[in-house]
Amino acid sequence: MKIDAELEVWRRQWRAECEEVLPDLRERVERQTRRMRFMHLVPVFATILVAGGVTAWAVESWQRDIFVLAFAVWALFAAVWGWSLWNIHEEWRPIAQTSSAYIDLSVRRCLSRLRATVFGAIVYFCNLAFSVWWISRHTETPATTLLSPSVLIVICLVTTLVLVMLARYRRRLLSELSCLLDLQKQLRRN
Repeated sequence: MKIDAELEVWRRQWRAECEEVLPDLRERVERQTRRMRFMHLVPVFATILVAGGVTAWAVESWQRDIFVLAFAVWALFAAVWGWSLWNIHEEWRPIAQTSSAYIDLSVRRCLSRLRATVFGAIVYFCNLAFSVWWISRHTETPATTLLSPSVLIVICLVTTLVLVMLARYRRRLLSELSCLLDLQKQLRRN
């Protein structure tokens, strides 16, 4: 005699909905949520300071190359804001008040942060390429001074540091994701 598959699915769902959320897990997710809220304030201030400052500079100087810079800065911020909002649009709260829902949320957040490392590297290199191009084309200062060998060495060192930090963060996220996926599998088996 076969066990009714639909009944078994309902039984598992009912058990999952009735299970208690582990206190440490809830605390961890709530801490992540507070950190996410705080981290969304940083781009607001950066947008106001950097994009606002470059726009004020462009309006004050009334030079075409400064307007190009202001446009590029606003385009970069718009791209970052759009991507950021898309990347985290479903990661603010768990679907249900169960351990498995909190684990699922943690997995989604971890995957979101992994995507953010790739996007961050892309934004960094796009910004770097545009900045070097803009400095070399800027008419007020000689490009040879701004792109001297010592400045290029600093750029290479900073780029290396950024890549190393991203790689270490990514490796930590992959380890965290592996643990979360194992925990997710264990919960689903029970």
